Amino acid sequence: MRLLEKDGYPVVRCARCGLVYVDAVLGDADIERIYGREYYTGAVFDEYMAEQDARLALARSRVRRLRRRRPEGALLDVGCAAGYFLEAAKDSYAVTGVEVSAYAADYARTTFGHRVVTGEIGEAGFPGAAFDVVTLWDTVEHLREPSAVLGEIGRVTRPGGLLALTTGDVESRLARRDLRRWDLMTPPWHLFFFSADTLGRVLAKAGFRIERISRDGFVSARPRLRTWPVALLMAALGQGNVMTVYARRT
Repeated sequence: MRLLEKDGYPVVRCARCGLVYVDAVLGDADIERIYGREYYTGAVFDEYMAEQDARLALARSRVRRLRRRRPEGALLDVGCAAGYFLEAAKDSYAVTGVEVSAYAADYARTTFGHRVVTGEIGEAGFPGAAFDVVTLWDTVEHLREPSAVLGEIGRVTRPGGLLALTTGDVESRLARRDLRRWDLMTPPWHLFFFSADTLGRVLAKAGFRIERISRDGFVSARPRLRTWPVALLMAALGQGNVMTVYARRT
């Protein structure tokens, strides 16, 4: 069922499973164009590289939460971008990254010295059950084939291993109020818009059982809402529009 069109891209809802997604096919050339150098240095990501200190601080807080569930082991960060999370996690885990952007992957390797594979996870050639922890921070909504990627993540995660991810909640209050104006409705960068139900189904298919979902993230470009007090309040009330999900490999 067609819901809307945003920036020339049709957004639909699957009548069978309820998944909301962009009904368009992106090729490899499109991905190279979308996630090139300008993505990280231009207006789209608001001078991503200049936000290193804030992003490292966020990454450290994520590491602290991960350690409560899996304190050590081999960690894979899918969609590792410039490597900030890898840098924050290196003292607790043996870290590896995967990143489709050649520019960002090279930055992570040359700046921090991390092992980062450029490309899709399915092209990386990781052996089965190689990782104790896999993370996808603000990544799954960007994937062209999230079900296939999560299936590959299931293959490379050891039984009992931990998967942690963040993504927008299409059932959040702001999304339901006006889906077209929702700040995470940004095709072609965001292609899939999950709810707890639709995400739970795709994770189960990949071999994961959700342990916890919290709506503790909040994103808004509106001046009245784009303040730390509002974000903290929304998170504390469980009314954020970004989900943090922890799931266990069965």
